[in-house]
Amino acid sequence: MELAKAAAVFRRLDNVWRSSTLSLKIKLDLYTSLIVSTAIYASETWKSTARIRQQLDVFHQRNLRKILGITWKDRVTNMEVLSRTGQRRLQDIVAERRLLMAGHIIRTTSQSRHVI
Repeated sequence: MELAKAAAVFRRLDNVWRSSTLSLKIKLDLYTSLIVSTAIYASETWKSTARIRQQLDVFHQRNLRKILGITWKDRVTNMEVLSRTGQRRLQDIVAERRLLMAGHIIRTTSQSRHVI
């Protein structure tokens, strides 16, 4: 998994996340394009375990809470954080990517049988 690299990039952009001049939409667009894409790079090939899924979601929630300025004292649920940001759980995104890749592989292998 690439969570350590993504976390390092997230930390380097701390001034962006704390900025009051940038809109939430811009912050979330940056987060999605830079952090999420780094975190789930090549996720189609990962083994899917409960531990990996949990690590992905913990990483994602921690970052979204930081972007929103929510602390543990605020007692905001994970579903509320996702709702406020319009994001999905990372484990759901990875599962979708794995299914898309499986479909691609199945189509490729079935097409290659017909070419002779």
